[in-house]
Amino acid sequence: MEFPKSITIRIKIIEKKDLGISQQCMKIIQDKYDPNLSDFWFTVSIWLKYVDKAIQLKKHLYDTFSMDIEFNMNEFEKYPHCDLAKKSLYIFIQNMIKQDENMIKEKIHQLAYIDEYGEMNYSSILVFKQKYINSRLKNKIVTYLTVLESYCDKNWVYSIDFKSFCSDELNLVIGSLQTQAPDITVSDLTPYEYEAYCSSILNENGWFAYVTPGSGDQGVDIIAKKNDFKLAIQCKQYKSKVPNKAVQEVQAGVGYYSCNAGLVVSTAEYTKSAMQLAESLGVSLALTVSLVEKADLLYFNHMKKL
Repeated sequence: MEFPKSITIRIKIIEKKDLGISQQCMKIIQDKYDPNLSDFWFTVSIWLKYVDKAIQLKKHLYDTFSMDIEFNMNEFEKYPHCDLAKKSLYIFIQNMIKQDENMIKEKIHQLAYIDEYGEMNYSSILVFKQKYINSRLKNKIVTYLTVLESYCDKNWVYSIDFKSFCSDELNLVIGSLQTQAPDITVSDLTPYEYEAYCSSILNENGWFAYVTPGSGDQGVDIIAKKNDFKLAIQCKQYKSKVPNKAVQEVQAGVGYYSCNAGLVVSTAEYTKSAMQLAESLGVSLALTVSLVEKADLLYFNHMKKL
């Protein structure tokens, strides 16, 4: 089969870089040849251009990152350089996560706990995942994407959903630990860990929440916001019943932080006097498991009044 001169020239260029790939190109062209397609040779020319880019990228990946990756040559309508770029990005991400695997496992063991229902809860790990992706991985990935820009369309490169892939890879690590999780309950957390845990629960359920400074917090451990609604929360990591002092403190904190409402959340039940005082002052009381439900109820009641 005789090729047009422009096609022959492109194949010769590829042959100088990789004889095996040039032979594959000729076979694919012969197999796909259709004289009824008016733009057949134009399509082949574009495809060979992309094959050449894929060869260049393959060499760069091997020389710079010691990656030896094959690219898809089955269909000349496809984009072999993009196929290679995406494969290399995913391997790059996998390698970074593998390097951090021991740290990730240690962090997961710290965050996993058994909830009030006796079930292993990994919800606070969602916060860690997002922080790890955005703080630890993102900058390195963006730097790697600039390498791919030299070989692929820039808009295509930055359209790759690398965050979802990062999340999936982290889920594999988390999944491997589900049968190895430590026997930790909410009541075993330190007071500060309990505050951080409660804050993470709210953030995972549509709130913007943060822990106040440890000293001078004026009886408020967490500020939680949703739209224009602002909630003051005091966290009590108690084994015995929570007294009315907690209610008094969070009520004072509502005014100090200009909040719309106050709430006390605890690992334990409340004394009768604390419940009576909370009712008279309009302060909500919650157990850990009902924190989001009580916070949402306060928000909805506030919205009804607007």
